[in-house]
Amino acid sequence: MDVKIGLAYDPCMGFSGLLTGRVFLERWPGALSLGDRMMTGRTSMTLTISRTARCVALTLGFSAFAVPLLSSASPLHGTTDAADSPERIFLAQADATPQERPVSYSAEQSDRGKAQYQKDCEDCHGKDLKGGMNGGASLRSVSFLTKYSDDMNASGLFGYMSSAMPPSNPGRYSASTYADLMAYILDRNGFSEGAPLPDDLDALDLLTMTK
Repeated sequence: MDVKIGLAYDPCMGFSGLLTGRVFLERWPGALSLGDRMMTGRTSMTLTISRTARCVALTLGFSAFAVPLLSSASPLHGTTDAADSPERIFLAQADATPQERPVSYSAEQSDRGKAQYQKDCEDCHGKDLKGGMNGGASLRSVSFLTKYSDDMNASGLFGYMSSAMPPSNPGRYSASTYADLMAYILDRNGFSEGAPLPDDLDALDLLTMTK
């Protein structure tokens, strides 16, 4: 039996995709209840899945969700309780998947970042973050905000800072110090204060550069 799932454009994904896979009934007996058609060769199905499930599917891959999503009853073992069905369990897990949110930082992080910036970064990037005597790039400009705009994750800016700055000794600071410096830059660019800025790339992947 071939199973095909077509994914149309969705704001969550930003592109169209097509996932295909094959489920062998002999490996998962009773995975589908299709009446007389169940054991008669191949059957093609088009499924509509929720927005959240589509996002998770792209992350986990087809093999991780095809069988749990399709399995609802077993003719060999009876009908599965609706409350505990694999579909419900899968969708509950999908809905619990962490969602992206706007980047934020704490006031304490920004204050520490300001002190570190004035000590080590001001000569290159300037007192007002618009470029200094040593030719460092502006950190408060249209080009900067365009580069790190709404469609970027916060991990992009943090990753660049922690791997390339300062030019004389890239990566010299701790992850928490880079987070403090980034918090100060965000503060000076008008981003909202809130929850502390993480210093972990996986966590920063879930934050968008949205004011």
